[in-house]
Amino acid sequence: MAPQTPPSGVLRALTRLDGVDVAFAATVDPRAGTFVLDRFEGARTDHLRDVRSLHGHGLGGRCIALRRPVFVEDYSAARGITHQFDRQVAAEGLRAILAVPVLDGSGRVAEVVYGAARRSTAFGQRLIDRAVDLVGRAGGGRAAVIERAAPGGADPRELAAALSAIADEIADPGLRRRLREVVAGVAPSPDDAPEPQVHLSRRELDVLTEVALGYGNRRIGERLGLTEYTVKSYLKSAMHKLDSATRGEAVFRARGAGLMP
Repeated sequence: MAPQTPPSGVLRALTRLDGVDVAFAATVDPRAGTFVLDRFEGARTDHLRDVRSLHGHGLGGRCIALRRPVFVEDYSAARGITHQFDRQVAAEGLRAILAVPVLDGSGRVAEVVYGAARRSTAFGQRLIDRAVDLVGRAGGGRAAVIERAAPGGADPRELAAALSAIADEIADPGLRRRLREVVAGVAPSPDDAPEPQVHLSRRELDVLTEVALGYGNRRIGERLGLTEYTVKSYLKSAMHKLDSATRGEAVFRARGAGLMP
């Protein structure tokens, strides 16, 4: 088994980030198709200690399947993940959780490192980037974290496809069957009606495009000839239409819907 990448000092550093109350890590066993929570910093109980899960279960399973950071604003209410561990998560008092994958030299996920808050919140991109940087540096060059964080409830079809690919690689027929049962529970039914198309106004798209370029509201107003208040109004409207809690999530979902490059 690969050495445990995040030492306790890294988990402590994660808990010092603004908004993170608890940090913990899981070791992934690719042969068994499982991962186990085995290191903690800031936990008040032992409810999550030694919890073992199949790949594909919970937020950690989604992180392993997609091989990229993922987060949920409120674990118990999140869509797109399985909920076998709601009781343990609630017992520890956790709400918002971020999961970051650590990849080994072959590109497989060797570990998952988590940062969690005891309140429902949307982790900002700056905090996510700092967490990813801490975890990546802890790997001593072996760890690799890819892409930006995606909301934990985004696109069940993407999750189902990733899990199906993992199932195809598992030799144990019983484990492969169980994972495919998980896929069947996550994947939308072919009979499901397609989600209604989101329509954004030209100005809403203009503002989101500027957000994607990294500009703040005041600078966006200067570039588009709008007041800062008007920029906020367009942004708030676009976020509502895209069912997004943050401006970064709105950009992510607009791109996913093909509304902007």
